[in-house]
Parts: sequence; structure tokens; C-alpha cells
Amino acid sequence: MLKGCIIANIEEKELLESLGVIVGAYNDSTKEFQNCLVSDEAMGKLDDHWGTFWWSLEEIDDVQC
Repeated sequence: MLKGCIIANIEEKELLESLGVIVGAYNDSTKEFQNCLVSDEAMGKLDDHWGTFWWSLEEIDDVQC
């Protein structure tokens, strides 16, 4: 599992979710979703969208909701 931010427009939230990304809060001033959770499967789908979206994600051991 990966966690971090994804730079995207707020209108692209549904697309990110359809790829399997659990999006976090949106910061309008930085145009990014913060604290996103991305599974390995979702990352495989998200990879095809590099350039449309930019991200900074780090591997995490477990998810605590």
C-alpha cells in the first residue's frame, strides 16, 4: 500500500476513485489530494496516467482507519 499526495484537479476525483485510489482531502491552494491511499493494483492503473496526474507516494506497512 502506498500513501501520499496526488496533484490533480478536483474534477478528476471520480476518475482517481475509478482507478481504485482512496483520495484524501483536497487542498485547493496546492491543487492536490492529500493522504491518498493507493493499492498495488490501483498503482498499476494510475501509472498509465503519469503526466495527467503527478504524485508523491511512499510505501506504508499497514493502514489504520
